[in-house]
Amino acid sequence: RDETTLGELFTKFGEHHGQKQVSWPKMQRMFEMYLHGWALRKLSSIRPFDVVRLHSRVGRESGPYAANRLIEMLRSMFARAQEWGWQGGENPVHVDPFPEVQRERFLQSHEFPAFWRALAEEPDVDFRDYILMSLFTGQRRTKVLEMRWPDINFESMTWIIPKGHPNA
Repeated sequence: RDETTLGELFTKFGEHHGQKQVSWPKMQRMFEMYLHGWALRKLSSIRPFDVVRLHSRVGRESGPYAANRLIEMLRSMFARAQEWGWQGGENPVHVDPFPEVQRERFLQSHEFPAFWRALAEEPDVDFRDYILMSLFTGQRRTKVLEMRWPDINFESMTWIIPKGHPNA
């Protein structure tokens, strides 16, 4: 009766591990979408066959990428439970991931006018500036988000700044 449920484990996982991850909101959505029905299940009641069936169902309904990320999260949760002293047995997550096809998508030349128009009409000025800074600098998302005014050298960006701008 005192054994941890999957929902309790997910809460503890979030407090001690998940919330430090950039992907924590995605993990929360995954749990709500695919594991909410298991939230009250005791950890020892989750069998490898249950996990295989879950993986197959999610793969069929939402695709291989979603199914594989769900299994990675579930495997990590059980590994943390064992680190935290769960004595309920072996990690039941022994699933071979689905093969994934990596996609690369680039804007085509005919798509640029619509892209720039949509960006100019974006009401969230911070988001628009973030997109522009990412495009103009080629920096990774986290580097752009960490930027501060002293990090930006306007002298090397004169081609970006419109005439009449205070920094022009």
